[in-house]
Amino acid sequence: MQSAFIDVVQAQADVQLARESLAAFNGIVTINTERVRSGDLATVELERSRLAPCISRTMSEPRDPPRRRVSPAARPARRTDTTPIQAGGELRREVRRRDRMR
Repeated sequence: MQSAFIDVVQAQADVQLARESLAAFNGIVTINTERVRSGDLATVELERSRLAPCISRTMSEPRDPPRRRVSPAARPARRTDTTPIQAGGELRREVRRRDRMR
């Protein structure tokens, strides 16, 4: 369960970062569009800035490690509810016996 919580929190942070990055790229495209209109920037540079989000996304896509095959009987039931999962709070830190002795 702790692993699933961490996965959800990480995914939420990734989505937020992607939204912020897209907004920044869109701002650059807006500025570059105006610079092309004023003659201060070549059209090819505008096109390059329009492609930047696609290039960035491709370069940052994680490579999924091979997954273990799990028998259908051992798989958890799939969610039928399509509402987004929200996770909040802090992770519990369990103190190991060895750590207490130090």
